[in-house]
Amino acid sequence: MGPGINARACCFTNLWRPPCCAETGSESREPRVHTEVEWALDRVVLHLDDGLRQVVDPADVYYLEARDEDTLVRLRSARPLADMRPLRELVPLFAPHGFLQIHREHVVNLRRIREIRRRDEGRDWEVKLEPPVNRVLPVSRGALAKLWKAFEAD
Repeated sequence: MGPGINARACCFTNLWRPPCCAETGSESREPRVHTEVEWALDRVVLHLDDGLRQVVDPADVYYLEARDEDTLVRLRSARPLADMRPLRELVPLFAPHGFLQIHREHVVNLRRIREIRRRDEGRDWEVKLEPPVNRVLPVSRGALAKLWKAFEAD
């Protein structure tokens, strides 16, 4: 790496490897160095009201929720952001960052899940997210196998 290029290291987890690290096929636990350009590519641009664009780090997002023709993006803050695009357009943008669609209305950041538990009836499942969000989201029966697979060790 040449002089003047800023770089940062990323960490590996069992849940997800950044695409650039996963492509190498390396099982090493050594962090890979990323340039500032690579870090910018790890961001997602939200399309907010009035043509405003906001750049967010997917790691800061807890979940996405479909709402009519737009999508609520829930961060740590008390107020969610409303992306003007439908959920189906955001799923491909967030999926490479460790997000999984667990219900037709919800896509969740797998790193933000605190519990996976049965619902009161005992037949269906739900996830509880970490504080400060603490939201409980339903898991569809069709998405349950994908959720379990996402938490299998490498």
